[in-house]
Amino acid sequence: MLVQSVRHMIFALGLPLFVVCGIGVISVLRRASSNRLLLLPLVSVLSYYIFFMSLIGYNYDRFFLPVCAVLSIYGGKWLAEVLEHKRLPRFVTVPAVVAILLYSVIYAASIDTMVIADSRYKAISWMEENVEGDALVSGVGYTYYLPPLYSYRTRHLGRTPSVALLAEIDPEYIVTSSIYEMGLFPEETEGYEFFAKLHRGELGYELVFQHQGQPIYSLLNRKGIITNLDKINPEIRVFRKADLADVGPTGSPTSSRNLGDSIPPSDSSIRRGM
Repeated sequence: MLVQSVRHMIFALGLPLFVVCGIGVISVLRRASSNRLLLLPLVSVLSYYIFFMSLIGYNYDRFFLPVCAVLSIYGGKWLAEVLEHKRLPRFVTVPAVVAILLYSVIYAASIDTMVIADSRYKAISWMEENVEGDALVSGVGYTYYLPPLYSYRTRHLGRTPSVALLAEIDPEYIVTSSIYEMGLFPEETEGYEFFAKLHRGELGYELVFQHQGQPIYSLLNRKGIITNLDKINPEIRVFRKADLADVGPTGSPTSSRNLGDSIPPSDSSIRRGM
């Protein structure tokens, strides 16, 4: 778990600031006799890890935000010492410090670019143009993972979707999110069967909208990170009842080709998220 904890701190701070904070901690420890007061925050970090993190046995990246706040004290102190160092030319140290801080700001702003590009914005626009106002729409999974559906008649399939429940509700549209997909369910369960048949088109619904936003940039590498940031910008899919395929939202003929990001389901998409 210690390795995962370090990985989460690198993710939270960004690699440059993590290195700076690490050097700052080492610098203080090397001069412990003259920096006794600065050792106290480190005691709180050690206590937090021993009496909280190690006891619960798991961690998310957000658990280390208070640790990063403490470590920033040492990183800031070390950067100040670098800038004040008489043997280091300022034309080197100042640009280096500015570059580290600028990178960190851009790194943190990656979250903003993800939020701006969130797929649910486009899903809302598409549904306003293509889904009838009185249509019965069913969402799958937690509602806060989905685009807002309060403009329509709704009866959700919830967190345990099943073929039987779908037949009972009989919605005209089904909305799903990549956050809550077939990969969450063991095989031979009702949820797994529901998603498998939905993607194969065996439930009488066709995929008419599929979208995941593309941020203008993102410096975040979430591989191996346990984070809730994967809740931002999920892939949204909208399935329409097949017998509605020849009638558009205004009663005019339509087809999947003019419904935005319409992509036919495939075997590879069924396994996505597993």
